[in-house]
Amino acid sequence: MTPYFFVLFIFFFLTFIDVVSRNKSLKSISFLIFCFIFLLFAGLRWETGTDWENYYSNFENMDNFNFGESGFEILFECLVRFSKLILDSYIVVLFITGFVIILLTAITLNRYSPYPVFSYLLLLGYSINSSGFGYRQDLSIAVIFFSLYFIIKRSLYMFLLTVYIAMLFHQSAIIFIPAYWIYNIKWNKKILIYTLLSITVLYFGLSKINEIASVFSASAAYKVLTYTDMSPEEATMNMGDPIFLLIRGLANRFILVIVPIYIIVSNKDYDSLLFKTLNIMLFGIVLFVIFSPLGIVFLRFTRYFDIFQILVIPMSLYMAKPNARFFLVLFFVIFSAFKYIVVLNDPASYLIYVPYKFVFE
Repeated sequence: MTPYFFVLFIFFFLTFIDVVSRNKSLKSISFLIFCFIFLLFAGLRWETGTDWENYYSNFENMDNFNFGESGFEILFECLVRFSKLILDSYIVVLFITGFVIILLTAITLNRYSPYPVFSYLLLLGYSINSSGFGYRQDLSIAVIFFSLYFIIKRSLYMFLLTVYIAMLFHQSAIIFIPAYWIYNIKWNKKILIYTLLSITVLYFGLSKINEIASVFSASAAYKVLTYTDMSPEEATMNMGDPIFLLIRGLANRFILVIVPIYIIVSNKDYDSLLFKTLNIMLFGIVLFVIFSPLGIVFLRFTRYFDIFQILVIPMSLYMAKPNARFFLVLFFVIFSAFKYIVVLNDPASYLIYVPYKFVFE
């Protein structure tokens, strides 16, 4: 696990520069250094990361498929075919996917995060895959994250086009379409009551049909697992008790939203970018509660909204008082490092990420 801790240590150092320094050039250089380091980290891995065998096998056999018949979304298939044209080596796929994910994420963070390196540290604690290790859904999430620009500019057609492009990597991106209107929600008692009632009804309604997976035919079940980039073993290990899944997930999300909500209420700033971006993140929590009875497979749809935590938290800390900001940054750095270590040591994740193998080993 030494490479993972080395990367974490580098991130600690660069995050310190990002938060403390007022030198914009130094901050920009530290962010570029981070992006370069993680691109190498993501691109030079071998037999490391989620669903390695399936994607590697798909790459090796791509020439045996007719165009559009690989079993994956068309844009991801094009990416793989393009990679083979450059060099018939899987390492090209890893570098291209890592580059696209990191580039789109970096552009968005540079636009809207006051502390882009800190944001990426939060992302690393939230999802190693979304940091650059990912495949179809993580490419899709990076495109969706980039679509925030069009939500802010209120460019509906460009937003829908961007979501469509994300769907060409992973069809689940369609769930993000409501975010365009959720972004501008003005909360009041009436909306809050209706939201809580809807969550309650949908949660208990879905909890009665959580046997839905058992009535799938074998082929349909396989498609669901493939669609969400999960192996049957991973899905089985992570199903768990729905109530435990709900409580654990809500506790983690409560820690993430309590500070931004407090900052917004304290400043009475209900028309800021922070407040509107928080709306998107809160809708992810709503979906998490609604989908939790159905297990981890369906909870993966909430990732399109959860990723906005890496903007919401830095935005809120930037607005905090200087003395409080230091301790809040320290808290979230430790919290993210803790989640990062927990994920790496989780029995299911450990088999996927540990040991980290370099391509030249």
